[in-house]
Amino acid sequence: MTWQAVYQRSLSDLLKAEKARREAVEADRARLVGLLTRLAQHHDGQRLEEYRRQDPGTPEHWSAEEWAVFFTRPPTLQSQARSWGANGSGHGKTEIDDLKRMQDEVRRAETHIEHLQTKTDGRPETEDGERGSDEARETGDGKRIPAAKSPPVPRPRSSVPLTDFSPPKIPYKYKGLLKNHGLNSLRWRRGSMMLYLMATCGINAHLEMDVFVAKREGLSYRSNSTKKPLENLAAAGLVITETLRMEVGDFRTALKLARLTDEGKQLCDALGWQVVESDWDRLIRLHQGQKQTRHTLAVLYFALLARVRGWTTEVVPEVDGSADPDILVTKGDERYFVEVELGTRGSEKQTVKWKNLADLQSSVAICAPNVKVRERLANDCRLANLSGVATDLATLVAKRYYESKDEPLWVKEW
Repeated sequence: MTWQAVYQRSLSDLLKAEKARREAVEADRARLVGLLTRLAQHHDGQRLEEYRRQDPGTPEHWSAEEWAVFFTRPPTLQSQARSWGANGSGHGKTEIDDLKRMQDEVRRAETHIEHLQTKTDGRPETEDGERGSDEARETGDGKRIPAAKSPPVPRPRSSVPLTDFSPPKIPYKYKGLLKNHGLNSLRWRRGSMMLYLMATCGINAHLEMDVFVAKREGLSYRSNSTKKPLENLAAAGLVITETLRMEVGDFRTALKLARLTDEGKQLCDALGWQVVESDWDRLIRLHQGQKQTRHTLAVLYFALLARVRGWTTEVVPEVDGSADPDILVTKGDERYFVEVELGTRGSEKQTVKWKNLADLQSSVAICAPNVKVRERLANDCRLANLSGVATDLATLVAKRYYESKDEPLWVKEW
């Protein structure tokens, strides 16, 4: 077989594959339009019929922006009475349940179509199922973040801070910026959720944001529903993203983080969201967070794993005395100032650190990277006649993040 024949056959296979993908996307788009049309009839059937009389092709050819305009306008009085049971028929709750069900179906369809479209970009998938980017990740410019006006706030635990969230109207000055960087209606909805979580809750970990957005959208976790919007936000200069990595002995881990830029904070302020200082920003400001990246990763990951287990957290808490704990965790009557320690050296300086921590709360609380380091540090504390509790990241991450709610935080006590 000549190389020309091989080339023609390969080209033919590629064209067939592309046609199949395009047909699948079009079929899903048709189903989505059908769902949206039924939802529009529930929302305001009278107005929809008026549009159809003016243009028989409505709404099959509508763009995402035209759909958004339709649904953001309140329904006419007649449609409101018919759809929400205002006529006394007693079917209001049933109609509302149907509407919610259809909204969930629309979200799932949108996600599926976006996934099919993403498959055509030709990029390889990474181990966690997310597609790699051709562009280098933004890692920050090394500048110090100014102190926040508000004090650290308790981070959310298992609750969903997006329960009553509605995508905000984009301020006029930002419309061009967001449009030019791919933040269409779907990605803006999810991107605005992440901006809200970063601004009002101080959340940095993409993993944590993904869980909250997935709950709000009725999606499965790690579904790529937040990966693209976060990339768009970074490209627009609204957030800085970085993946921190750590390797200690046989334990390796990584955590993708995001924090607001000054421009991102200005946008959130324009949206009416009061911006709090995030854990990552606080570590950068007070604890050499950009230089000691392994320690920063360990502190942020421990805080994340504590919150999902029902603990509230405060990074770099202010305390009286010589102790300088990395984090404060509380749950009910339990309260621990914690040292996140990566090393195994039993130096005199480290012993002084444990004694200062014990003076603060009558015992020590330690988070180590793995079991080996945890046992070494616990033995050092015993030799110094100090009681305490300990845990390690390797043990905590052995359970999937979103399945860890009932798992204990401390795995050793002496």
